[in-house]
Amino acid sequence: EYLGTTLPAIAREKASIFRKGRPAVLGSRDIPAVVPEIARELGAPLKRLGLEYSYSREPSDWHFRGSRWDLPHLPAPALAGEIQFDNAATAMAALEEVDARIEVPAAAVARGLTQVRLIARFQIIPPAAPGAPIWILDVAHNPAAARVLAANLRGTPSGGRTLAVCGILADKDAAGVGAALRDCIDAWWCVSTAGERSRDGAQLAEVIAGIATVPVQAADSIAAGCAAALAEARAPDRIVVFGSFHTAGPALDWLEAHDLLPPEAVPEYTATPRATYV
Repeated sequence: EYLGTTLPAIAREKASIFRKGRPAVLGSRDIPAVVPEIARELGAPLKRLGLEYSYSREPSDWHFRGSRWDLPHLPAPALAGEIQFDNAATAMAALEEVDARIEVPAAAVARGLTQVRLIARFQIIPPAAPGAPIWILDVAHNPAAARVLAANLRGTPSGGRTLAVCGILADKDAAGVGAALRDCIDAWWCVSTAGERSRDGAQLAEVIAGIATVPVQAADSIAAGCAAALAEARAPDRIVVFGSFHTAGPALDWLEAHDLLPPEAVPEYTATPRATYV
């Protein structure tokens, strides 16, 4: 609605944050050509994954190489999914620039990698009790993010079925999301989302049913979809809730209300925000 309807148009708008003499850190290996063009026009030095900074994987650790840092034997990111190595390397490429003014010790980088938490980004919630399913929350809301979610699901072993609780806003490409995940899902519950951009669960189910070859059902709320999927699930099934922050957020509320979040996960989601220091 605001940034544009094509990747180059969106990239042009986002590149407006670049500043002369300040590094432009690019974390994707597939950046629209307009982005480096704008950086050069502004005089913003480029830092691109695979060029100005990179990393290599080892059997038990990984090695970051940047413009200032050379850090071997790093622990794997605590976030699940292969894409998290790209994300971690990008964050470290940015931290290199901070380190020029505020020291960031290598030990702090390693600690950050092992302790990082990010709600609803392939967030795996272990079974609350023996025989209960695993829950996975992901805010994937477009085909590109859905392809990453599909790769993460394929890369995470599961001895059972994958049941989906899916809620996608009306202005998103639901058909593209469904196509990306079609081969990963064994049953769908399409749920209604709230707000001005909401999409009815029955309407979403019509879209997904035209793509999927497995059962597709509609639910009038995220809570109802989660409850239906849980009633159908059995060990070692997993339930993946995805499609929007508007889906993952209420799902977390429902999981917490039904004591399905492990104790250590609750403070991360419900704790009082820390004070802001000026």
